[in-house]
Amino acid sequence: MNNLSHARRAGLIGLALAATVAVTSCSSVGSESSGIAGGDAATSMIGAAPDAMPAIAKAVDAQLQPQIVRSASLSLTANDVASGVASIKALIARLNGTVTNEDTQMSQDEAQSTISGQVPAASLDSFIAAASTAGDVRSISTSAYDVTSQSVDLDARIASLTSSIDRLRQLMSSAANVGDLLAAEGQLASRQADLDSLTSQRAYLSQQVTMSSVSVTITQPKADNVALPIAAAAVAVLLLMGVTGVVVGLVVSRTYRRRQRSSSPTA
Repeated sequence: MNNLSHARRAGLIGLALAATVAVTSCSSVGSESSGIAGGDAATSMIGAAPDAMPAIAKAVDAQLQPQIVRSASLSLTANDVASGVASIKALIARLNGTVTNEDTQMSQDEAQSTISGQVPAASLDSFIAAASTAGDVRSISTSAYDVTSQSVDLDARIASLTSSIDRLRQLMSSAANVGDLLAAEGQLASRQADLDSLTSQRAYLSQQVTMSSVSVTITQPKADNVALPIAAAAVAVLLLMGVTGVVVGLVVSRTYRRRQRSSSPTA
C-alpha cells in the first residue's frame, strides 16, 4: 500500500473514531440523565465504546474502495420517437436496469419523450454508447461525486449504536429494580430508532452507488423547418416566371407592330 493509501485509511479511521466519540458522548449523557441505577449503570454504558472498535475497524476497511455516485443524461433527435423509446427501454432491461418514469408529449408538429431509469453503475458507459445510436445526439452530460466519507461515517455510527444497544439489553437482563428496567427500555427504544434511521440512510446511499440514474430525451425534428424554405423558393420561381412572361409578351407585341407598320403601303 502506497503513502496515499495509508493517508486515506488514516483519514477514514479518524472520521470513524470521531463519529464513535459523538455517539458515545450522547449515550453517556442520556444514561446519566435517565438515572439508570446510578454510577454503575452509567459506567457500563460508557464502556460500550471499546466493544464497538472491532466492528468500526471492519467497517472502515470495507470502505477503502472509493464510493462514487454516477449519473448520465442524453438528448437525442429521431424521426420515429416511438421506435427510439422502445430501443431505450429494451436497452435498460438488457442491462438489468429499471425504467422509473416515461413522459411522452405528442402534437401535430412535434413529438417528445423522456425516459428515466437506473442501470448498474458498472454498465453506465455501455449504456451511454448504446443509447447514442437511438438517434442523433444533441447533448450528453454525466456527473460523479464521491460519497466515501459519508459511507464510512454512517458505518461507524451504525456499529457504535449496535454495540450500545447490545449493552443496554445486557443491562435490562440484569436490572436490579423496575426503575432501572424502565430507564433502560426508554434508552433502547430511542437508540433503536436512531439505528433504524441510519440503516435506511446507508441502504439508500449504497443503492445510489450500485445503480446509476439515467435520463434520455428523444425529440422529433420539426417538419416546418424544411417546408418554409421550399415554399419560399417556389414563390420566388413563380414570380420570376411571371415577370419573364410579361417582358417576353411586351417584346413580341412591339416587334409585331413594327412589322405591321413596315409592311403597310405608303400613300
